[in-house]
Amino acid sequence: MTKAEALWRSIAAMGDAGAGGYASLAKAKLSGGTGRPELTAPASSGSPVTLGACTIIKDPTVTKGERIAVRVPLIATPGTVIDPAQMDIHVFLFEKVNGERVEQARAAAPTLNWVSAPVNWKDANEELVDVVYDLPPPKPEEVRDLGRRTFHGFVVKLFYQNKLAGEQAQPRDLLDFSSQPSAPAGLDNALFPK
Repeated sequence: MTKAEALWRSIAAMGDAGAGGYASLAKAKLSGGTGRPELTAPASSGSPVTLGACTIIKDPTVTKGERIAVRVPLIATPGTVIDPAQMDIHVFLFEKVNGERVEQARAAAPTLNWVSAPVNWKDANEELVDVVYDLPPPKPEEVRDLGRRTFHGFVVKLFYQNKLAGEQAQPRDLLDFSSQPSAPAGLDNALFPK
């Protein structure tokens, strides 16, 4: 990821409330100027749904610990019908420990918040879901045993009919890290609307 791309992503993550019209400009820059999120599905997947450009939204009202939302745009190929029961999404958060090594976040299970409703891909080809994690402030014994931890990034993997339909990571090198066998499963497809 280039320095410019990292800056555009941080502006886009602020949203309209934090960055005003610059958030839309940043999203357009990240999508190659088209105004549409970049598609990340593998070319051979043939999936009718893929990921748009995922962003991080930090809740500024949380003063003890952190609340991190990963906004996941799910984009349908025009003219296709999406079966949510065939979709699985896995979102992983990562923390930097003592400013040195990267580990998976020690957060409780995330909550799911559909930004766009109804979720049916009929009115638009894109539906948005926020995967929200609460990272409580560490207790002194946790800092002693586990180290001082700060939010580092995320990995999102979208599966449709048990085939990888798209994946993203911020920073990009986390894709290799999340492939390790210790990574737990993400969201269950039972959380998707029927």
